[in-house]
Amino acid sequence: MAENFEKIKESILNFSETKGSEIIEKAMKLADTKFIEEKKKINSEFRKRRKEVENEFEKEKIKRYSKYEIAFENEKRQIIEVEVKKLLSRLKELLIEVKKDRKVYTDILFNLLKESVAALGTSRIKVFHAREDAVILTDKFINRFKSETDCIIEEQEPADEIFGGFIIEDLNEAGVLFDNSFNLRLEMIIPSVREELSRLLEPEEENG
Repeated sequence: MAENFEKIKESILNFSETKGSEIIEKAMKLADTKFIEEKKKINSEFRKRRKEVENEFEKEKIKRYSKYEIAFENEKRQIIEVEVKKLLSRLKELLIEVKKDRKVYTDILFNLLKESVAALGTSRIKVFHAREDAVILTDKFINRFKSETDCIIEEQEPADEIFGGFIIEDLNEAGVLFDNSFNLRLEMIIPSVREELSRLLEPEEENG
């Protein structure tokens, strides 16, 4: 643009005063045209750069939000696992209390066995049980069970991994097992507990 104005200055000095106004008018038009072109170019560059900045800002905002989301999900997952462990521990404590009432616990085990046999549709079973539950599986218990279900408890074996209840093997169908242990029942409630805790830990939406 400086070069254009130098040309204008040179033109004015070289021509007579009578042509001066005409030269000046043409020069001003030329200057105006160049100025408009420069202005358009500058505006175009500005809009382009502003768009780039906006895009960079949006990307950074998304990046930061993603980091926040990941951090929040990790923290939520940790809280849920801690609460699930607490709940399972509390349920085990309650089951231990139930076990202390021999009559109530014997009836629970009896009914669990009946459910298992009904599901298997068998007449001969092997029972895997918690080691401390061996005292419940007496001859009286076994005879009563046979009388009510027409199913014979032919074998029984303690299993340290079983907390309570039974895992039943169908002796009429080799290898067929039915898990009716407290362990499995506790495991089965974990997904719904996790889902409920996850729902409760969701951040509340702000109103208007």
